[in-house]
Amino acid sequence: MKGVPFSVFMSDALYGDFGYYMTDRNRFGRRGDFYTSAQVSPVFGRLLALQILREAPSGEPLSLVEIGCGDGDLAVALLQGLASFSEENRRIRYAAIDRSQVSLTRTRERLTAFSAQCADCRVEWSTFASMEALLAYDLTFRGAFLIGNEVLDALPCELINVDLARISDLSATAASRAVREGRMIENQRIDGTPLEIAYTGEPCREASVYAKSFVSPLVRSGHLPKAGVHHVEVPIAYRSFLQSIANTLSPREMILLDYGGETADVIAADRPRGSLRGYQHHRLVDPLSSPGDVDITYDVDFSYVREILEEVGYVVDPLTRQGSYLMGIISRANATQHVVSESEYGALKHLVMPGGLGDRFVVCVAHRDKEAV
Repeated sequence: MKGVPFSVFMSDALYGDFGYYMTDRNRFGRRGDFYTSAQVSPVFGRLLALQILREAPSGEPLSLVEIGCGDGDLAVALLQGLASFSEENRRIRYAAIDRSQVSLTRTRERLTAFSAQCADCRVEWSTFASMEALLAYDLTFRGAFLIGNEVLDALPCELINVDLARISDLSATAASRAVREGRMIENQRIDGTPLEIAYTGEPCREASVYAKSFVSPLVRSGHLPKAGVHHVEVPIAYRSFLQSIANTLSPREMILLDYGGETADVIAADRPRGSLRGYQHHRLVDPLSSPGDVDITYDVDFSYVREILEEVGYVVDPLTRQGSYLMGIISRANATQHVVSESEYGALKHLVMPGGLGDRFVVCVAHRDKEAV
């Protein structure tokens, strides 16, 4: 069958020469296609800054890397928080990494304006297109803190459909036969209708392994029915991405925030079509409808993320919903740290309340040197 794996299509639609993240468009905020927590309010970044300072050794320079910096909203809020809450003489260093030159340019503009208003010589910042470029500039960023806000959901995935009657069989042969890989057909339509996905019985090895390790147990446990076809997003890019971070930057702590949950949250009986979706002008649209003009995304399987992080030597805290995580930071702040102003209470509710960002988003924190409890 002609066509390319869905992951190739998604990578090109998001990161190709005319991809969604690579061209000069409004992606975030009211004039864009969606909000992240960083655009809702700077209190989000300030709270993360306060938590990082709680974990950082006292008296040492603080180095922070943000991977996937977007338009710089989170960067400014983080640096404002770090400058406000840290000791007066503490040196603060921030590095932004993003493969999009548009994002790096916008982040530089935001940080230049911040520096002009801040007059705090302790704060230093820089931007880079890759982790390797950062370390070529300054090797001492190895072992820094690392934040990634809504990065994982934008990494290309494979699409598979799984024959639930077959996947529960423990034999590798039966499990592989239960999985069919999604392919984007080559003959793109010219009448304006969306592209289509066809499925082949020759899935990539990682898709089959993921289905056997993460989907099959859900069928055997009764979480999924033992018949029918279930569509699943396989995050094939996570392993290489997280391994590269661990091997290259070796962060002392990673804070990864995204929508999703444990495997059982993401792959559920009431979601037989999976979680793949597109966003345009704050509306859900067909993710195949207009490649390059639509944000393509899916829910993050943090059970898989945890497995990979533990494989590369990190200790992962129990997953926390964003609302509980942020409120926990506030509850631990001392009386002299004015974290949330009265005018920001409304925005804080959007960040923490159930039914919205508060329980839609998950916080995954991984430590390099912390012993498992």
